[in-house]
Amino acid sequence: MKRRYAADLWEQPFYRFLDRYHFGFTVVLSIALYAAGGWSFVVWGIFVRLVLVYQFTWLVNSAAHTVGYRSFRTDDRSTNCWWVALLAGVKGGTTTITPSRSRRATDCAGSSSMRPG
Repeated sequence: MKRRYAADLWEQPFYRFLDRYHFGFTVVLSIALYAAGGWSFVVWGIFVRLVLVYQFTWLVNSAAHTVGYRSFRTDDRSTNCWWVALLAGVKGGTTTITPSRSRRATDCAGSSSMRPG
């Protein structure tokens, strides 16, 4: 986690802990999966899961910049795409280009003056 991208998260000890020890959680999960079901559980629970998560992340980043609709006028190419949201399990299938735009999108989503309709 970079402090410049998420200074508010960096201030919270819980998220710094997760950032620092995320690899340890994966090792513990791998051991637990191996104990529960052998190598097939490890392959499906760690490797296949990671490949699928990365594929859906890339789908959101590419499809939501290509197709979709905009609830608000923006100067970037981010859009909402309902079928991407269904596949990836994300709210609105929205993507932003830069971390600062992500912060702005979060701030605007809570504002009643920025809601459509």
